[in-house]
Amino acid sequence: MTHPIYENFLGTWVLDPITCDYEQGDPPRADRHRIEQHGGDLVITMDWTDAEGETHHASFRAPPTGQDIPFNGGPLADRLCLSAPSPGELNLSASRDGLELMTATRKLDADGTML
Repeated sequence: MTHPIYENFLGTWVLDPITCDYEQGDPPRADRHRIEQHGGDLVITMDWTDAEGETHHASFRAPPTGQDIPFNGGPLADRLCLSAPSPGELNLSASRDGLELMTATRKLDADGTML
């Protein structure tokens, strides 16, 4: 049986803001991601508390193919791209009107236990 390249990312992840490199704004105070496989798609559910203390929830579903797909992100994004270039890396980008607006790269440590 072949395992998907992104298998090590499946599960629940809790953010350690100190380990993150945020280029836009301050990192959230707290963040929990759940990454699940549903068919050929990954479902990523996020619950976080931003730097100002407001709580947020978001969820999206996309195939990890590296190809842009339509996304109903309102004024923030109209396309998503999810890719798993290696067993230790999972990337997400969002764009609007053909312009990439956000990129998130998740990399596992050598033990595969931390992002």
